[in-house]
Amino acid sequence: MEFEVKRALEWLSSDRHEARRHAAVLVLRELARNSPTLFYAYVPQVLELIWTALRDPKVTIRESAAECLSSCLEIISQRETSLRIQWYTKMLEEAQYGLKVNNADWIHGSLLAYRELLLRAGMFMHERYNEVCEVVLKHRDHKDGLIRRTVVSLIPSLAGYNPDEFVRTYLHKCMGHLLAQLKKEKDRSGAFIAIGQVAIAVGSSITPYLDHILASVKEGLVIAAKGRAKASANDAAVFQCISMLATAVGQALTKHLHDLLDLMFSCGLTEPLRQALVDLAHNIPPLLPVIQERLLNLLSIILSGQSFRPPGSPERMNSNLLPTTAFQQPADGKDSELITLALNTLGGFDFTGTSKFDCC
Repeated sequence: MEFEVKRALEWLSSDRHEARRHAAVLVLRELARNSPTLFYAYVPQVLELIWTALRDPKVTIRESAAECLSSCLEIISQRETSLRIQWYTKMLEEAQYGLKVNNADWIHGSLLAYRELLLRAGMFMHERYNEVCEVVLKHRDHKDGLIRRTVVSLIPSLAGYNPDEFVRTYLHKCMGHLLAQLKKEKDRSGAFIAIGQVAIAVGSSITPYLDHILASVKEGLVIAAKGRAKASANDAAVFQCISMLATAVGQALTKHLHDLLDLMFSCGLTEPLRQALVDLAHNIPPLLPVIQERLLNLLSIILSGQSFRPPGSPERMNSNLLPTTAFQQPADGKDSELITLALNTLGGFDFTGTSKFDCC
């Protein structure tokens, strides 16, 4: 432990060598995670030098340094020590200083530090909450795209730290910003995830914004359906947003779900769709029979090329006329990943009350 920590700290404090600096924060992160008791003695030195990596020109080093900082703050939070507030205060002062420097790398590092303090420093940030919110949101329209995306990812942390104050003071401003980001293709994925996470944090307080959110969700599903052959991060984010909205508001989504389900199934079977259907069925129980019926039909088409036929129903006169063009089908049985996903879905989804095996 002593050898590895001292070498890593030496690499952090010496002249910049990209590979060594990155290796240093990764080693320190793993030591903190896996041997916190022995590592605790070195935490003050790490906190002193971590800013070297948090302000590094390379994004991956800054992000790894933030993970290392997170592990150190986790160790501090689990121990009663009179020095805890002193360490937190020093980190906050360094973060504030970094935001005043006209350097995108320093600003990004400070925002990452703010996130870790919100997540790991407990009540220390409570009295400073409004100040932190104002400082973070001040950078939401920064000229640097990475800083804008980092602010978007920070908004759920602000909401989760103090939901009541966030709803009273910042929810409207933040939702206006996030909804605006949904119109930008590069920022859409992060905005969908952030909206879902904010919804979980504030619960039913998100309800006034549901119409606007779901209008963007439907637009995202239309785009995903048109590009089914090439799934993107935006597509997965749309389904994750639906899952989190269902978790947050439950049956308040019901009135929107008829059109929503049509668009979801038009995207074809994917893992994000499967997980979204699981979450919808769990959080909105009356929807389960509808999802079961439509999902069995989709699985039947993928696995057998025919619409689902409940056992005992009459044979169809002309199966070639079945409207299967809206659904994806494996090309000549070669799409093994799709077939595997279909079989796993058939075996793992809650089909209680149905007879699912005829589609095999």
